[in-house]
Amino acid sequence: MVSFSTFVREAAQTDASVVTYHVTATKNVPSILRTGLRPHVGIHSFKSGDMQPAIYVFPSRKALHVARHWIRAYFPDNLTLLQVTVPSSWVMRSQADWERLILKPVPPSHITNLGPYRP
Repeated sequence: MVSFSTFVREAAQTDASVVTYHVTATKNVPSILRTGLRPHVGIHSFKSGDMQPAIYVFPSRKALHVARHWIRAYFPDNLTLLQVTVPSSWVMRSQADWERLILKPVPPSHITNLGPYRP
């Protein structure tokens, strides 16, 4: 069986990387930077009927800007913006034009804290 770190390293070598953005509550950042992001069904996904475990990301800063009203309406005040860089094959289209899905765990080495986010 291939280890997780070997899987990530091999995938990164065979697939061009893409930069995406993930918004999270600031209180989650230490854990994310320590253990990475894991696909799951969050409360907002559950309420909207999205039952596919996923990490929701924005494909660009422009898409993040387009979604700012939605983010402001559903998320707490203390938010942090993370840059998530993964192989392009990991990023799937969503029903919403402004978001993408990642269905695989993302290790901490692929995540950069960009600081506070104010929608």
